[in-house]
Amino acid sequence: MTASELRSRLQNEIRDLPDSRLQAVYDLVHFFHLGLEGEQARSQPDVMRFAGAWQDMADFDLFEAEIRDRRRHAYSAERPQKAGTD
Repeated sequence: MTASELRSRLQNEIRDLPDSRLQAVYDLVHFFHLGLEGEQARSQPDVMRFAGAWQDMADFDLFEAEIRDRRRHAYSAERPQKAGTD
């Protein structure tokens, strides 16, 4: 059975339901749909959530240089030595 045929049969079945059962069918279909969305979200690597996040940044090279500079200064500063008992 093709997807089109199945959709048509589902529509006919739903059309024939008494009004008192429509909410239950809707809840079932909606719950199933939410499960599918969750599966799709889990199938993508977490890094994909950030795809294109910086596309509007005017000068990424300048930003990257500033980050490197900040890290260099932060990690090159002499750190106090821990007093230990040898």
